[in-house]
Order: sequence, then structure tokens, then C-alpha cells
Amino acid sequence: MRTSLPPKRVVSLYMIIVTLLAFKFNVGYGDDDLPASIFFTIYNRLSNSEELVFECKDQSRDLGIKNIPVNEYWIFKLTKFSTQLFRCSFAWGNESHEFDVFEASRDTGSVFNCYIHESGPCVQVDRDATK
Repeated sequence: MRTSLPPKRVVSLYMIIVTLLAFKFNVGYGDDDLPASIFFTIYNRLSNSEELVFECKDQSRDLGIKNIPVNEYWIFKLTKFSTQLFRCSFAWGNESHEFDVFEASRDTGSVFNCYIHESGPCVQVDRDATK
């Protein structure tokens, strides 16, 4: 029994589609071994029931000013992440603080949970999400 191979055009078209999809979804890790996407969740855990105001940015992006009511959270995703440092400023009441929530030389992983308390941030990394 003889089987026929698909025409060369079909194989070429298939390879082009697979290549384009790989670039679109940016599968794997980017340059400098940083994840292609990093997910941050900022939680307002202030005990005084105050609204948390924050702004996060790196060298090329500014996510703008956001407000989070107490015991609520805000999630954002950075794609094609290539920065070495991601910094957020937080304000509530008369307090104002700035923290490096991601630093490439210090942090690994792709999912970060940042809990904001009066004493400062507590950042937890979900290492299983990097697989």
C-alpha cells in the first residue's frame, strides 16, 4: 500500500503558521532568562481600612495610578518582560513608600503576590507557575 506525502506547499504553509503562532504567544523565556510574562497581584492589607493608592512602572512603562479598597486586590500582567527593575510607589493616609517589587538579579518566577501592610510589602512568589 502506497501512502502519499502532502504537497510541499501544504508543508511550507504549516511551518509558516507554526512559526507565527510561536512568535505571537512568545512561548518560553525571553532574553536574559526572564519569563515572557510576569503576573503581579497587589493586595491592600492595611489594617486601618484605608484605600491604597499606587503606581507601578519600569524604564519604559507606567501603569498609571490605581486605587484599591481595603482587603481588595488589583492584578496586572506584563508581557515580553525585559526590564531589570520594576518599582511601585504606594500611598495611604499621610504615608508614602516606594519599593522594588521585581528585581531581575534578586527574583525568579513569573507570579508575584504583593501584600501591602503598614509595615511594608510582603512579596510571595509562586514558583510552580514558572513551569
